[in-house]
Amino acid sequence: MKPKTIWFDIDNLPHVWILKPLIEHVRTLGHLVVVTSRGKKDILDMCALAGLHPEVVDASLPGHSKALKLLSTIERGWRLRIHLQGKVADLAISHGSRAQAFAAWSLGIPSVTFDDYEHSFQGFVRFNQYLFVPDVIDKSHWNEKKTKIVQYPGFKELLYLPELVPDRERINIEYDLPDDKVIVVFRPEALDAHYRSDKTAQLQDIIIQRLAEFPCFVIALARTERQRQQLSTILVSKKIQHLFPQKVSRGVEIISSADLVIGGGGTMTREAAVLGVPSYSFFSGKTGAVDRALEKMGRLIMIRDQHDVRSLMVEKRKVGIGMLGDLPTRQFIIAKLTDIIAHA
Repeated sequence: MKPKTIWFDIDNLPHVWILKPLIEHVRTLGHLVVVTSRGKKDILDMCALAGLHPEVVDASLPGHSKALKLLSTIERGWRLRIHLQGKVADLAISHGSRAQAFAAWSLGIPSVTFDDYEHSFQGFVRFNQYLFVPDVIDKSHWNEKKTKIVQYPGFKELLYLPELVPDRERINIEYDLPDDKVIVVFRPEALDAHYRSDKTAQLQDIIIQRLAEFPCFVIALARTERQRQQLSTILVSKKIQHLFPQKVSRGVEIISSADLVIGGGGTMTREAAVLGVPSYSFFSGKTGAVDRALEKMGRLIMIRDQHDVRSLMVEKRKVGIGMLGDLPTRQFIIAKLTDIIAHA
């Protein structure tokens, strides 16, 4: 088969590790790979850690409001179109890159995207040929577009986590974590996320107050410098011992060292749940099917109000339930993508 050119776009930090095994697989098939990315420093640093060297294509518009985010997406999509005009791509692949979906459609390139939260904005799905989602999400959510849906078994985290799990003891030494403290990984919500609300901010304050009642050591994973300063002020005021990691690290390394993980977003709490690390989410958006499934399995505890905060078991992790069993997530996705590429 004649080598084809497959275009991957990295639109957000977690997408680095999600797309890496797919990029590697496409290369083993003998195809050419083009990787583009937004120019955010944390994304590029993570790409470097993963051994990826994307071509940076960014938007100039800020994305602080819904309207500006939409305009920024369209602008970046247009810039991607210009960037790709000199390259003959046969297929575009991303994890929810709306800019890529728009650019690929405008160039006549078929596109595949992934999503595992059905309540996010789905307006750009019209530009995709295929949308991969976990099989716990019902196709009917997409109404007339459900013919585009490819349901895969398990969860997207099983695509990459099995190969990334490090030696917990090595991480404990590297981060100089105290043996006599409960190690808590705390990830606040994104300040500019579509799901952000005053309720989440209130829950975050109550959760930190709860942690102050125990001998904790908090690994705080702030998303921005402003957020780091805010969190530092709160943690110091509560006399909670903590650190903000200074170097770029794979999230799974930090999660594996924790006794529990608490997050206001989605990716890290789901990764912890899949790994079998006690996981609590105070995400205040509409609960998605993936979180409901992990909650039903006893792997994720949702903190929906201040009364749920009392359910936080702030204690040293015992021998856990371990990673989810042998679900054929990776095999299914790679086999299906291989077939799509062959017919692109």
